Amino acid sequence: MNFFHRRGMTLIELLFGLAILGIVAVGIAQVLNIHLRHFRSLQSVVDQRQNIRLGLATLTRELRGAGYGILLKDPGRLTGTPPCHPWSGKRPVHVETHRIEFLSNLHGVQTVLTHRAQPGDTTLRIPTNRRIRDQALSVSMGSAFDRRDIVYLYRLDPDRPDIVQVECHTLALPGVSGRIRLGPSGAVRSPFPAGSPVHVINSLRYTFDPDRNIVMRWVDGTAAVLSESIEALTFQESGSHVFIRMAVKHPGQGFLNQSERWQETSVFLLNQ
Repeated sequence: MNFFHRRGMTLIELLFGLAILGIVAVGIAQVLNIHLRHFRSLQSVVDQRQNIRLGLATLTRELRGAGYGILLKDPGRLTGTPPCHPWSGKRPVHVETHRIEFLSNLHGVQTVLTHRAQPGDTTLRIPTNRRIRDQALSVSMGSAFDRRDIVYLYRLDPDRPDIVQVECHTLALPGVSGRIRLGPSGAVRSPFPAGSPVHVINSLRYTFDPDRNIVMRWVDGTAAVLSESIEALTFQESGSHVFIRMAVKHPGQGFLNQSERWQETSVFLLNQ
């Protein structure tokens, strides 16, 4: 066979082959693009469901602690109770359809007075870090108290386990070993003996913004986004229970049915 006289491909045949190859390549690219969009849509659905689960878990965990650290359940019967939080005469939980507010010692920061607090005092003496470690006391160290924390001071009845006086104050400085300092205008107004409990009380609020489809979490006036792509959030109170329903925004690809979009839970308020 004479290879030098073998007939090669014509230009038309070459162009025809390239056209077929281009069609195949475009088809493969379209299939890959469809699978990629499908994967991204599924990933978006997974992220949204994870987002709603984490947000609902945070909300329910903190709501279960509503009222923790508030030793006085009915402040309306006391005179001169300072309005640090707007809950005098009612429970420290306020429920509306799309928002909920409650008070709680969110991080369990609490201690006791080691010295008597006199009217006019702006420094409260608490156990030192060394004493807490040496005696294994179940109280917080001074460094756990932050500037602008609101603390409740309780005076107990010496004859029975009851609260006879309560004051709340805002801290002027971060706490240190052995003491916490009140604001210049927040001096102690009544005497509190050594051993009086001191609790940090946080104000928490959860709200739903339908315009941006987000759930906001507020702690002591500082806001942060809890969950995104939320279509609805509702609260309903019944006795000592709060029922919560949260729905993720529909992604539009039909991956979630109506039941999968909704997450529901019931929270029992332990400290009411």
